[in-house]
Amino acid sequence: MLDGAALSTFLNGWAATARGCKESIFHPSFIASSLFPANDAWLKDSSLVMWGSLLRKGKCITRRFVFDASAISTLKDLAASPAKCPTRVEAVSALLWKCTMAASEQLHGCQRPSVLTHLVNLRRRIASADNSLGNLLWIATAQHMITKPRPELKDLVGKVREGIVKIDDKFVETMRGDEGDSVMSKSLNELGGLVSKDGVDHIGFSSWCNFGYYNVADFGWGGPVWVSSIGLAGSPVMNLVILADTRMEGGIEAWLIVNEPSGGTYVTSIQANVFECGGIAIGLCISHKMLDGTGISIFLNAWAASARGCKEAIIHPSFTASSLFPANDLWLRDSSIATWVPLFREGKCKTKRFVFNASAISLLKDRAASSFSRSPTRVEVVSALLWKCIMAASEELHGFQRPSIVSHYVNLRRRITSSPLPDNFLGNLLWIATAKHMTEHSRPELKDLVGKVRKGIAEIDDQFVERMKGDEGKSLLSKSLDEIGGLGSKEGEVDYVSFTSWCNLGFYDVDFGWGNPVWVSSIGLDGPAVMNFVILADTRSKLGIEAWVTMDEKHMAVMEGNSELLKFASFDPSPLATDIFNDPTI
Repeated sequence: MLDGAALSTFLNGWAATARGCKESIFHPSFIASSLFPANDAWLKDSSLVMWGSLLRKGKCITRRFVFDASAISTLKDLAASPAKCPTRVEAVSALLWKCTMAASEQLHGCQRPSVLTHLVNLRRRIASADNSLGNLLWIATAQHMITKPRPELKDLVGKVREGIVKIDDKFVETMRGDEGDSVMSKSLNELGGLVSKDGVDHIGFSSWCNFGYYNVADFGWGGPVWVSSIGLAGSPVMNLVILADTRMEGGIEAWLIVNEPSGGTYVTSIQANVFECGGIAIGLCISHKMLDGTGISIFLNAWAASARGCKEAIIHPSFTASSLFPANDLWLRDSSIATWVPLFREGKCKTKRFVFNASAISLLKDRAASSFSRSPTRVEVVSALLWKCIMAASEELHGFQRPSIVSHYVNLRRRITSSPLPDNFLGNLLWIATAKHMTEHSRPELKDLVGKVRKGIAEIDDQFVERMKGDEGKSLLSKSLDEIGGLGSKEGEVDYVSFTSWCNLGFYDVDFGWGNPVWVSSIGLDGPAVMNFVILADTRSKLGIEAWVTMDEKHMAVMEGNSELLKFASFDPSPLATDIFNDPTI
């Protein structure tokens, strides 16, 4: 009976009736069949071509993705050539098409040809048909064959636009003329030939944008807060995307209905826990593919600002890090392997928490300071002490010193000096600094290990980052990863421990309106895969450090009894008793 545009007309008339606005009530006109005469068999064939290829065996799920006006503006800038000034529908359609092709490649292990269809509203191409009800739609198509390299967003925007532009007023006139039946049959046969081939992906788009749902559906209570599609779950699978306006002007909500294995998962999980005493704990899990520690802090502080009603503190995120350091998927996979594989060993891991208050860190700095022109940082001295204690635990268990390697994640934001990054710059801007200690006759002193940690981090400077961004960037990064992977892959011969620092990221500044948090922490791990991994985080005073150490339970048992470590660190104290309450320097 109705397509999307006609549904808007119907809702407008219904709402006008409810408000008593007789002048806005219209008398429906169902003249579509007279504009494009067709028999029942032809309509059946067209439905089979359009919908048959969207159905697949499997289980479908629906996911909703929201693009605000700022994100769409960024997309338009990225896709501005060869399609000058792409529309928001073109830009979002092209991005989702690109992402569905990437998902297909990941699932099938190879690129597959892909066909996109877009339903086009013919009313704007036919004079005096604006208020006509029925289904005045036709199908625009775009196709992408297998190419290397993978398609760029701007190329796909161009293909989407080219397909839609073909459905112009001249094409519509040929559909209505004497040869109309043959024109439409030919068009459908071509589409059917494209989407019916084995090994070809087909995704269909329908746009509800600019239909005015947020304006027309006023039954006397004001406009709607939200206009949405429905989610589908089950079989058959429909590779279908519905694009709709957001309530805020210029945005798009995309309802993506796909096969369950292609649907992905939520990148963020949040749980709020409210206790009888009135306390609140917020648990947060975010995919590291999306954000690093700095990005999480930016997200949390913006979320908290929104909760407090501080609109000026809300940010519009920018995910353009990949434009600074371009890399293909295989390279990213290799970098992950080099980074994470050396951390895993067979065994059973335990996580323990060691807290260094400000006075303990001051003593550590004094002990290590004699060799340096600049006083060591708290991250450097705590990293070096833990490294020293981990090496001592390894020696006690194995009966001899073993070579040891430390890696430290380095935040590149502070090292991009040629063009400083804006505060809303998200993603993963990290690189890996390394330090190593080979077997020597004497055990290492704290100051020696501090020097090695500092030297490794100092090598990731602004000049190194500029080289990473330049023409030699890919070879430089690959060489660096090969060295890291080679150092950490000698299982049974070398001890490897990785550090990441959350210090100075501002987690204790997050305020939802209830004040700052009492405690910000990581989580503990307890399982069969051993990770030699240390997370360093601020204490509440921002002067101390909490170290969350995850390692083999046998090594951990030795670590817990290390007298040098326990001179400076408290073992798992109550969060309410950490340095803000018992540190004499505060």
